[in-house]
Amino acid sequence: MREDLKKWKSWGPGKPRKGQSGEKVPHYCKKANEWRCMVSYPWGGRNYEERGDIEYVMGEFARYGETYDFNYEEITRKDDWQDHAHSFAGVLCTLIRWPEHFSVEGFEEQYSKQQIELIKAVRKKLLVMGKKNES
Repeated sequence: MREDLKKWKSWGPGKPRKGQSGEKVPHYCKKANEWRCMVSYPWGGRNYEERGDIEYVMGEFARYGETYDFNYEEITRKDDWQDHAHSFAGVLCTLIRWPEHFSVEGFEEQYSKQQIELIKAVRKKLLVMGKKNES
């Protein structure tokens, strides 16, 4: 193999885009404060870098596809609709944005007892404080 190609760790067609590491193993990027890993899927044809929190990146690395489903009524809509996050942290981010419209009703089996209790406690406290969507 040519020396100039060795540094790209031979991941997929062509070299990684600017800013991508090409690492196959999940690793933490201190500069960007995020986890990263190159992944590929049989149907994709190209490899790409996943970036984000450790739960999401590890799920993509293992091809597990973890999801947490939840319901919330979007301010501009009148009906409840289902959405999801790929980590429990993502669930909490949605909860803090729309506590008055958020619930995990119907999806309780996807959460531990502790997670459900935390969601209830955070939601209750946010509603008492009058937290509104300001983002």
